[in-house]
Amino acid sequence: MDALWRTKIPLAPLPEQHRIVAKIESLFARLDEGVAALKRAETNLERYRASVLKAAVEGRLTEKWRRENTPIETGEELLRRILAERPPRNWKAKYKEPATPDTSGLPRLPEGWCWATVDQVSDGVHYGSSTKTSTEHEGVPVLRMGNIQDGMLNLDNLKYLPPDHPEFPRLLLTAGDLLFNRTNSAELVGKTAVYRGRPNPCSFASYLIRVRLLRPHLSQVVANALNGPHGRAWVASVVSQQVGQANVNGTKLRAFPFPLPPETEQEEIVRQSADAADSVTRSTEAINALLLHRAAALRQSILKRAFTGRLVSQDLADEPASVLLERIRAEREGARRKSKHRPMKSNMRLTPRVP
Repeated sequence: MDALWRTKIPLAPLPEQHRIVAKIESLFARLDEGVAALKRAETNLERYRASVLKAAVEGRLTEKWRRENTPIETGEELLRRILAERPPRNWKAKYKEPATPDTSGLPRLPEGWCWATVDQVSDGVHYGSSTKTSTEHEGVPVLRMGNIQDGMLNLDNLKYLPPDHPEFPRLLLTAGDLLFNRTNSAELVGKTAVYRGRPNPCSFASYLIRVRLLRPHLSQVVANALNGPHGRAWVASVVSQQVGQANVNGTKLRAFPFPLPPETEQEEIVRQSADAADSVTRSTEAINALLLHRAAALRQSILKRAFTGRLVSQDLADEPASVLLERIRAEREGARRKSKHRPMKSNMRLTPRVP
């Protein structure tokens, strides 16, 4: 505290102090406007990303491509082929037909597309490990619900399980696995991303569901559908509340209906949506860099100029700061003397003497 009291600061004349304060407030207000504009741009980028997902799921993203390219087989023919290949031969006696989508109330799809369920085109759904993980950077990293952000995997803040964990290799991920966040707050449950093979090996935690699709591009096609407006509306229609958390279980996820394009068009959808996602990511990162670094640096620069006398102009007619300081000292000394000679008030109540 003594060091703080003894700290020396530059003191400007009082009129100049007023000009400095007014200038700082003006510059900070303009800086706040710039930050707000960057945040609006970031919001617009997220809206653009959502519109790309919507266009991908509805077939508008590849509308031009479709006019110029005739698929070898339709989505319906692809689905029949997947279903024919799906059950292993030695399981035919136990095989249960996957649920077909209920298309009542679903929108019309582009020509050559059809509705399918996750169950029809996947090797099943699997819940992640509920074993307690470690923050030590050793062993097998475990993806958790916080690692799914904006339809992609963020590999910050990973936790780990030992390599000899008994649930391995059953719960190790394979490139192309789809990860679905089954439990979270109502606005975040259902967020989805595709594991691209890194880090390797890698596992996933119990609040995530793994879906292993039966065709290379289906993971991203289903992820687009789940992350877009169609998927968000579906999640809202099937979600259940459990102890303040929203939940969508594996049985419901199997029945999720999504638009299935022909296989060649799936590849084009994945390419175009990945390009759009890349663009949004780069732009958002650039905006965040401006928000976090440039704004802070500008504020510091403004304050530095203020305390070195370079923010506003000086006026020779201003009363010198030395005179202001002497007046403050005199006023403080006068107040101290007045306090020293002021008679103390007694809190004692005097009782009159009775003769």
